[in-house]
Amino acid sequence: LDAAAATGPRGFTVTTPAGTALSGAVVFTVTPPVPAIGAISPRTGILGSGAQSLTVDGVRFIPESVVRFNGFDRPTTFGSSTRLVAALAAADLSALGTFPVQVVNPDAADPELAQVSNTAGFDVVQPFLTLSPSPLAVPALQSRTLTVTLSIPAPAGGVNVTLAPFAPLVATVNGGP
Repeated sequence: LDAAAATGPRGFTVTTPAGTALSGAVVFTVTPPVPAIGAISPRTGILGSGAQSLTVDGVRFIPESVVRFNGFDRPTTFGSSTRLVAALAAADLSALGTFPVQVVNPDAADPELAQVSNTAGFDVVQPFLTLSPSPLAVPALQSRTLTVTLSIPAPAGGVNVTLAPFAPLVATVNGGP
């Protein structure tokens, strides 16, 4: 069967080489290929961050393929039969949790023939920082090392950390006679 064949039901019969016998009609249905997700990137998003792109790598993607995030179709760019890029909205990153990502190969003529991929999980997380040691006392005119650890792998471009005292700094000045 030609890979470019239109989808839908097809019927055929078999005739003997001598043309003396004819089989009963057999019907089969041509469907879009079943897509399969191999990996998504990134696999994690930050709670409350803005819209972002999601790259889906796999096999058997077609130009009409759509990435489905948490049950909703997202605008999708076809890169190749092995790569799609979806546009996630800021709303997709507005709740903590693991959300399903799937690829749908639709059939415009018969939506019931659409094929759905396996599921990959996309985690929306709220990262936090750990400071060590904490608390840290720094005598006047001296320095100390403070290790800052992020609870998730740092996103591309790194993370800016600003340290500010959470209480006013207090200095004691001894008066002379």
